[in-house]
Parts: sequence; structure tokens; C-alpha cells
Amino acid sequence: DDYIPIMKKEYSTFIAADGGVLLLEELGITPDVLLGDFDSITEDKIRYYQKNNVKIIKYPNDKDETDGELTLKFCLDNNLDNIVIIGAQGGRLDQQLGNIFLMEYAQYHGLKAVIKAPGLEMGLIVQNKVFNDCEGEYLSLIPLSKQVSGVSTKGCKYPLNNDRLYRYKSRGISNLITKDKSEVSVNEGILIYLKHRFS
Repeated sequence: DDYIPIMKKEYSTFIAADGGVLLLEELGITPDVLLGDFDSITEDKIRYYQKNNVKIIKYPNDKDETDGELTLKFCLDNNLDNIVIIGAQGGRLDQQLGNIFLMEYAQYHGLKAVIKAPGLEMGLIVQNKVFNDCEGEYLSLIPLSKQVSGVSTKGCKYPLNNDRLYRYKSRGISNLITKDKSEVSVNEGILIYLKHRFS
């Protein structure tokens, strides 16, 4: 139920990566595409979706990409360029980290991708990002590049003014958005942003 507010927006295509179909089932959503090596779901489930006209794309178990990367490649090949990823935080830590770095894969290929979970949004800032109606939420800025220069913020409790953030330092963690409209701008480098709300 916590995902329902996220899924209330209109999306044109739902893609389930392997066991991700179980989360869509909980939300009452039938995917348009089910892909992966299917090591997390049963053959019966695959046949069920085949009978319900879901496009099935099966990959071998021995492959170089995760199911998440294959999903982004499918989006790239099918002109789906505005992507919301859900269910990326569960499971193994290596998979979680891989999913976070896939946002850079998306950005490199001209796609816009964000990770969303209840109370959380995560994405990349390459030049600037505006946040609307987020007063009272926490904002963390984590360099994806070794260093990010010319970082400035507006509408936050602890302002940055043309500052430099380093990947190995924690200065950008847990700022507080204090205005209805806030903004982050960057001169050089890439930031990961996490916008989170604590209930």
C-alpha cells in the first residue's frame, strides 16, 4: 500500500524485471513486459503471463548484465526515456548499489531515470534540479564523480554557495528543505540526490 501514491501517476508502460513482477502483483498491476533470466519466479507464473498477453523476454542465466540493466536497455531500444524504478532497495547490497549506478547508465544514454520508494526519491543532478512542494523533507547530495564543483543550493537550511563536494567526505548528507521551491545547481561533476521524508 505504501507504493500506491507513487503508482497513481499515469505511466505508459510497466516493465517487470524478473521477481519485480511480484511487487507489481501486490499493487494490482499487470506488466506490459516481463524480462530477465527468471531465476526468481516459477515457470507457472511465466506461463500465466504469457496467456495474459504479456511480452516475455527471457535471457540466459549466464550473462554479463543484471536484469535491471537489461530493463534499461529495453527502454533505450523502445524509446521509453522517462523511467521510474521501484523495488530497487530490497535484497542484496550489491544489487542495490548496482541499481543506483544504473542511473548513470541511463543518463549516459540520454534517459531520465529516478528510483522511488515510499518516502524516498533518488536521482542524478548533472547541471541543476528544482524541487517543488518539498518543504520539510531531507535532501542529501552525494558525489558520483570523485569531486563535484560549483555546488549551490537554494531553499535549504544549510546553504552551499559555489562549494566543492568530495565523494570521500560527507558534507552533503542530510540537509533540510525549508522552502516550497528549492534548487541545486552544479558547475562540474555529477551528484546523486536523495530526497526523503521521515514520518
